[in-house]
Amino acid sequence: DGSQPARSLPLAQGNISFNINTPDAHRALRCQVIGNMAYFTWGAYLYAVDLNRKAIAWSRCLLGDMETWPPGTQPFILWDIAAKQWTVNYPDGTRERIYTQFLATARYVAYYVKDRGLVLAESRTGRLMWEKRLGNPPADLFGDSRILCVVTSADRTANSRPQSLVLLARSGEILPVPDFLPAWQQRNEVFGRFILLCE
Repeated sequence: DGSQPARSLPLAQGNISFNINTPDAHRALRCQVIGNMAYFTWGAYLYAVDLNRKAIAWSRCLLGDMETWPPGTQPFILWDIAAKQWTVNYPDGTRERIYTQFLATARYVAYYVKDRGLVLAESRTGRLMWEKRLGNPPADLFGDSRILCVVTSADRTANSRPQSLVLLARSGEILPVPDFLPAWQQRNEVFGRFILLCE
């Protein structure tokens, strides 16, 4: 809106390089504000910002543990103009999407980490609550402080369709509920754990 920022925060991204070659990349910044905390993803990281202290409270790499990569094998982060998503390019020429979907509530933040799966962390401290491997990465996350709903992405190489899962947020236990994928695919809006349909 033309106003001057109160403070700028450096966004450390570890030993990775960026190529942001289009102004469209800023649209990847999706921010969710809960109380005095703001959560957003940029590149390969999820950030939690304490708005009262105007400081980053914690951050997590969505690519897993970068310390395990040998020298010279650090990835190259690219904003894919056509797909409108962040991708990671490896030195061997392979490329994959960075799954930046997350859900923030007053109690937890849910997000996906490569080679670890779905992760739940305490919203204020970032302390790990639990993690669970999924068949495929999440295409969408929604829910509330008690229930986490997950829609997994389709895997074209394995010819698998998306799946819907409902988990208890406090434990990660999968609840036996009917498949809500048809309703999700026809959704108009999502409010917490509720899907609003328009017929």
